[in-house]
Amino acid sequence: MTEIHDIGQRFQQLLDQASTGETPWVSASLPLTGVSNHSLPDITDERYFWMRPDKGMHWLGLGSAWRLEKRGDRHLIQLAEEAERFSARIRWVDPEGCARSPRLSLISKSGSGRLNLPVVQFNSHNGATIVTLTPDPSQPGQWREILERSLAAIARPTEPLPAPPLLTLQQQQPGANLWMKLSERAVRDLSASHLKKLVLARRIRLKAQRKLSARHLLRSLACQHSHCTIFAADINEGCWVGASPEVLLDLRERRFFCEAVAGTVRRDPYESVDRELGEWLLRDPKNRCEHDLVVDALCRVLKPISRTLQVDDQPGLLRLRGLQHLYTPISGELKEREHPLGVAQELHPSPAVCGAPKKEAMAWLRRHEPLDRSWFSGLTGWIDTDGNAALNVVLRCAHLRGNSADLYAGAGLMPNSDSLTEWEETELKLANMTRALQDA
Repeated sequence: MTEIHDIGQRFQQLLDQASTGETPWVSASLPLTGVSNHSLPDITDERYFWMRPDKGMHWLGLGSAWRLEKRGDRHLIQLAEEAERFSARIRWVDPEGCARSPRLSLISKSGSGRLNLPVVQFNSHNGATIVTLTPDPSQPGQWREILERSLAAIARPTEPLPAPPLLTLQQQQPGANLWMKLSERAVRDLSASHLKKLVLARRIRLKAQRKLSARHLLRSLACQHSHCTIFAADINEGCWVGASPEVLLDLRERRFFCEAVAGTVRRDPYESVDRELGEWLLRDPKNRCEHDLVVDALCRVLKPISRTLQVDDQPGLLRLRGLQHLYTPISGELKEREHPLGVAQELHPSPAVCGAPKKEAMAWLRRHEPLDRSWFSGLTGWIDTDGNAALNVVLRCAHLRGNSADLYAGAGLMPNSDSLTEWEETELKLANMTRALQDA
């Protein structure tokens, strides 16, 4: 195993040996001992972090060797095509059989998305860490500087925060009265048209008396929501941090997995009451119909391209901190190799975050929802140069900028929805992230 003190020298040797002139893009991987990347280092380099705490999986990407941005309704397809062409140009050096091909981070929202190939990547699974370098040919020495900064930051103990922040509500958009009116209008339109579901979002802005820490928030979410996918991404100004309960697509070779998560009720500290709430959720016609729309939409995309498709006949319960949801896992094998972003283009947005039918629901939201969702309800995750991917819906998230935090939540409206009940659901979702911010 490679020790920390000679990792830079080993990588330099590998990069020199691999530079044959056939392609300027070389990626090298080595195992690394003595380092465990379970959080976000406090450094100025662009950061992307992805973690599944319950599976012991962590991935950290730092810097940018190659970046691609696309706009338009079919931007994921365009990203897929360019990513495939670029991936074919990378020469991958793996002298110790680490089996970690370079990953590209994805962040996508309605109408635009971007891929980023980090210069330095740390990939950990159950305590074993692999570091992968992909230098930018135009800045051949940059990788060493980022690697040294990142190793020093990861090894540095996390400093305790002075005290929980005092959070003050500064703004909510739309306000309560407007959101209720929009909700009532949505219910009327659902009852009077062929629309079946609409998801209405809201945002609150909280201010703290000191700077909020993305590093500490990430650690808090990992502890409180260990069965979710924890993510963080530096985007423009600030950092998006979240705990997504919904896997849109996990693709390994041709085996895929995704989750239908829709239908919500609160948790209760008393076990018997909590169980009764879950049983009510499983029986409730409104929530079951809302959930079935998501399952049907995902299966409608997957069935034509799948050799096998496994879907439970009845939903189960996904019990998370503060909330429980109706939950149906979907898995199978594709007929042929498909690029994950091409599949994601058809799967997203699902009725869980937009509504149904998709085209009509999106048109309604563009006309009536007075809110720029930004990256909320978009996609995040990674793809690698071998065509594998782990993509999640951007939910239960906060956008941190200094001492400010923007929190987002949405509720699925059906023809028989009660506006006050749906508002209370968004309050529950926002409260989860607000509690986590007490550790940031």
